[in-house]
Amino acid sequence: MKRILSLLLALVLLLPGCGKKEDEKDNTTDQDAETILRVMLAGQAESSETDALTWYLEPSDVEDYIRDYYQLEDVPWADGAIVRMEGARAFELAVLRVDEQNVERVTEALQQYLLDRQGSFTGYFPDQASMAENGRILTRGGWVALDVCTEMEAAKSAFESCFGEGINAVGIPVILG
Repeated sequence: MKRILSLLLALVLLLPGCGKKEDEKDNTTDQDAETILRVMLAGQAESSETDALTWYLEPSDVEDYIRDYYQLEDVPWADGAIVRMEGARAFELAVLRVDEQNVERVTEALQQYLLDRQGSFTGYFPDQASMAENGRILTRGGWVALDVCTEMEAAKSAFESCFGEGINAVGIPVILG
């Protein structure tokens, strides 16, 4: 009887998805940073304000931005895309791909950036300070996303949909934006 139970347990653990821990998610994606960013932006009210959005998509622009604003001058990165609103708007989405051993360092730098950003709006624009305060960093394998927006859950769901068996992991029929 014990052998039969052991055999059944072993078979259950071999089934797809069974026995996986939460931190063993499928971190694969066929998407690049720009596409993931555009999927995240699609669910945001700010996506309709195309004239107010500033994009950083070229490698040199992304490199300058992450060095100057995120203070990540010596972290190698493989892919990146950033969109934000200038002026008195805290809205910002960023997607970076780094080596997995640098994810924690990037996350810490982005947390500091969020504190600085919140301080920039405190006392002047309380709604924007609150948006920066509620900003969060999402990670998946070597991917790191900064999420400072009004529709936080939509951005998180969109980010997650680009990995593993997510609806946008392999490709999206039409490039958004």
